[in-house]
Amino acid sequence: MLDGNALEGSIPPELGRLAGLRTLGLSDNSLTGSIPPELGRLPRALQFLTMARNSLTGSIPPELGRLAGLYGLNFSGNALEGAMPSSLLAMDELLAFDFQDNMGLCAPGTADFAAWLEGIRLRERGRAANGPFCNETDQTVLELLFRATSGGDWANATGWPRGPVLAEWHGIRADTLGRAVALDLADNGLVGQLPERLGELAHVVELDVADNPGLEGPLPLSLAGLSLEAFRYAGTELCVPADTAFRVWLEGISSHAGTGVECPPPSGS
Repeated sequence: MLDGNALEGSIPPELGRLAGLRTLGLSDNSLTGSIPPELGRLPRALQFLTMARNSLTGSIPPELGRLAGLYGLNFSGNALEGAMPSSLLAMDELLAFDFQDNMGLCAPGTADFAAWLEGIRLRERGRAANGPFCNETDQTVLELLFRATSGGDWANATGWPRGPVLAEWHGIRADTLGRAVALDLADNGLVGQLPERLGELAHVVELDVADNPGLEGPLPLSLAGLSLEAFRYAGTELCVPADTAFRVWLEGISSHAGTGVECPPPSGS
């Protein structure tokens, strides 16, 4: 155990050569740099690997998935980023896994990862699996959309708004990290206004809310931050804001079918 020993510098790759090791504790030091993939060569008998509260950067090396006998794994409190590699799914003995408080380190919002993390929570004596999914912002924004448009009365609300696997929510197509890339809620009984935060669905390239006559109000200006390839909202009461930059953005969408209605000027203008 080397926790709290004022260690500095990078983690030596040579640690991966240590045979017979059961625990490698590197937490609460001042370690920097990336996690060496050579740690994946540690013995399969290794039970605990902790490197919390350092200043480690980079992503999680896929080679760590070879440590299938781990009971505890802790990456929390660093500056790690990127998505967890799928190789970690081989760690089916984990009782505690912590990767919170990093700089973008996340678990893919896929069925496999969601089931794996839930298994850690439910396993006998398992303490917790703490850390964000890669699609948490998408989840938040889509929940706002659900509430803002009377989601409980939609024609089809299968999966909404429950759980991190967005691909299981009606009308959503997701990428390999579980982030929404297409949203098709056409003719689905949406009533109300689109939330301003809809533009935070950063990876969406197709958006279809057409044929929902209960949708009204201005299109959110935040949508102009999206790289939409298709946008359909005909058959609604949505209107186009009087914003030059927004209209230029609309004109640049290759497949655009709207209402052709401009929003009235604000009262008093």
